[in-house]
Amino acid sequence: MKTGTLYTLINPTTNEIFYVGATTNTLKERLHHHYCAMYEAKSETGKRKMNTRLQYLLDLMPLKAIIQEVGVYPIEELYQKEAELILDLKLKGVTLTNQAKGGIGGATMRYATDEANFEYRKKLSEANIGRPKPEGFAEHLSNIRKGLGNPATKPFSWGTILAIESNGTITEFNYGFEINAFMGGNKSTSQYIGAHFNTKDKCVSKGITFIKKSVYEQMNNNTKDIV
Repeated sequence: MKTGTLYTLINPTTNEIFYVGATTNTLKERLHHHYCAMYEAKSETGKRKMNTRLQYLLDLMPLKAIIQEVGVYPIEELYQKEAELILDLKLKGVTLTNQAKGGIGGATMRYATDEANFEYRKKLSEANIGRPKPEGFAEHLSNIRKGLGNPATKPFSWGTILAIESNGTITEFNYGFEINAFMGGNKSTSQYIGAHFNTKDKCVSKGITFIKKSVYEQMNNNTKDIV
């Protein structure tokens, strides 16, 4: 029985799902195809046009999207699962770059009117009444939403980081996503700081000093000793 993989593309910094897809290739191959399409669209000589998904990938550079498996299904079910997940996430308010409903021929099935969407949701709901979800589906989706495997959701390897503002306010951080949120949602701040902390104890971004808590405390202790 031939099978395919339902997958999502995830922003590596914000942990947001921004695309749902289905493929019969390996996930590594599929991600490669996404980026080949992006570079072709970016090229002035390329025939492919830039779309929302490809522009999103381009805007992420130099970071790379995370491709994550949702589930493996028989081909006859795969594209229906894709359409279901797209609809489920959109109804939950997730902003996707998918320009189609998914499913076989999904590339040309554009979201057109509210009436069409309502009819689609109604038919899908009626078709799924009493129909159990495949084993492991909820767990896979839950893990995706939690961002398991995303570097921004892991504690800093160098310990707590302090942000010292010009007015003397000090804020503690243990995760990359906390710093990103503190800096107004800037996607690259935690990567910038992380790159510096691999070799240094502190750095400055937008007038705010970021320093390892252990180093800050040691500096304070040394000052007290001198006094």
